[in-house]
Amino acid sequence: MKFKNFHKRMVFYTLVIISLTAVLFMKHSGQLCFGAKNLTYEELRKDGIVSGFGNRDGAPLDYVNSIPSINSPKYITPEEDMFKKEEIFIGLETKRGWRFSSLSILNGHEIVNHDDNSALCFCPLAGLVVAMPGKKSVSGLLKYDTFVLYDDETKNLIFPFTGNMYQSDQKASFVPVQRLTFGAILDFYSDAKVLNPKYYRSRNPYGTYSSNRDQGLGHAKPGLQKEYRELEIGFHPKENVLLVGDQDGIWKGYPFSELNKNVPSEGGSFQDQIQGRLVNIHYYPQYSWAFAEDENGRSLNRGYAYIFALYQHIPDIALYKSAVNSNQ
Repeated sequence: MKFKNFHKRMVFYTLVIISLTAVLFMKHSGQLCFGAKNLTYEELRKDGIVSGFGNRDGAPLDYVNSIPSINSPKYITPEEDMFKKEEIFIGLETKRGWRFSSLSILNGHEIVNHDDNSALCFCPLAGLVVAMPGKKSVSGLLKYDTFVLYDDETKNLIFPFTGNMYQSDQKASFVPVQRLTFGAILDFYSDAKVLNPKYYRSRNPYGTYSSNRDQGLGHAKPGLQKEYRELEIGFHPKENVLLVGDQDGIWKGYPFSELNKNVPSEGGSFQDQIQGRLVNIHYYPQYSWAFAEDENGRSLNRGYAYIFALYQHIPDIALYKSAVNSNQ
């Protein structure tokens, strides 16, 4: 009997040691154990994170994917009468070619996960457009009016402006992304496909939010360093900004209205220097399309965002200012 009790104790202690080792490994590798429901909203607020649904009690991660991502998306070859030509789309290049989604569809889903393990992400509150490798979900959490993403592989939270992960030294990776009109897809992406509107409904639950001066929908912003002030910065809060950079971060922001001053009415290109790097900037106002490339034609499109949200997360961001007052 003593041997049996001793054996049980040894098994128990061994399991405890294994469990603790797993927890320490997961924490070290960024795989934090908040799937155990121990994470609280009070803890999250210390890092500026709040519930997007106004919750203060309960398990925060119960709300992961409460805004359902589109998984195994159904795409179709675009036709001229499928959408209005001025409708805005975002897209990324997958192993099967370019794939685009209308923002009116993403208003209700926010993320499209592709079979080749890449995710196209859109936050309506921040106007933020990014793409990342790996499957992602909407966490149901916000930081400074921007969604916090949930990474299905590491079980961690991602702050999409910086790529930082919650209480981890790891950083998320990014994939180049494009934001443009349906007309641009028809004119420049002959082999592209778009989300099939037969299966996904267009929605606009935000009304005039994309054009008014509201900076978010009234969620708390604990720890915000500096509020965006239009008179100080000089741009409408919903000014669209091209985010130029690489995996290490965003180098510079290019407001669309400044780009519009620097190219002819039909669009065009110019060169800029960022920290000694030569960057080619392209802007076509008729397609609401801005993109950046390095000298070798490699995309430097880290993403797009409303300027107020960009400023809240990266207040010292360098912004492009044109020396030209109007279209050439």
